[in-house]
Amino acid sequence: MSVYARFPLNQSQKQIRLVTIQPSMYLSSPIQCNLSAVSLTNPPHYEALSYRWGDEKIRSTIQLENEEFSITTSLKEALVRLRDQTRPMKYWIDQICINQGDASEQNGQVPLMGEVYSKAGIVKAWLGEEAEESEKAFRLSEPVLFVRMAGPIVVDVSNLQAFVQLILREYWRRVWMIQEIGRARQ
Repeated sequence: MSVYARFPLNQSQKQIRLVTIQPSMYLSSPIQCNLSAVSLTNPPHYEALSYRWGDEKIRSTIQLENEEFSITTSLKEALVRLRDQTRPMKYWIDQICINQGDASEQNGQVPLMGEVYSKAGIVKAWLGEEAEESEKAFRLSEPVLFVRMAGPIVVDVSNLQAFVQLILREYWRRVWMIQEIGRARQ
């Protein structure tokens, strides 16, 4: 019996699945998750993940309902970083919450995605593991990139290069990203 069969969805009640990531103090601990089916009419607090699947041939496993479950390595990297040290966290993550082997379910869930993202307490965007210059790029919210002098704008080229590397990541090339981030409350 498929793990999804234990958590059937009722489309007329606008049901979705949420995945609960169990806590761990250690990054190297196995990822353990549980599923639940909830209605979008009155959902519990949850967060949603916007991310790039990555190469579907490069796979990793997690524990989902005490069974091995295959996901992309890109998602596994995100789950390791999203996992809280002390409390379970509820997320909506398409690769886990939608049965990817059931076209009928996919067709019923895709129209709900805008509402899924708009009702999430927070939408987190996973851009991938931190690169050497990532911190510089994120410092752009501070007055670091453009420093106003008495005349022309002076550009700190090292920060500009870091910013360019950040915006060239594959994540930004996903069309779905526009809906996921655009619908987010936070």
